[in-house]
Amino acid sequence: MSDQTEAIAPNGDVVPFGTPGSEGPIELHNELPIGEKYDIALSISCPVLASQYFEACVAHTMKTRGKTRKEAEAMERTTIAFVASSRGGQVLEKAKKLYGSEV
Repeated sequence: MSDQTEAIAPNGDVVPFGTPGSEGPIELHNELPIGEKYDIALSISCPVLASQYFEACVAHTMKTRGKTRKEAEAMERTTIAFVASSRGGQVLEKAKKLYGSEV
């Protein structure tokens, strides 16, 4: 995961993801590399942060790929599950619990 992964805090400040002040709505930058996007998703173990990050991923996919919310949610769950499955059973099980992801 890169040190340059940033989120926009509710007050508009740009902060590294996961730092105090980045709670609440998270906005992913359009330039975020796809691998890094899912590395972050799979590094999260807190259900609250996972929910916030999933919402950010859905919004990012809607914005950058022109998908509906339903399509974006399905794409994100599928992609998270695909990436998680390549990293082993424990990672996949964690992804299923946090994101409702199925392969």
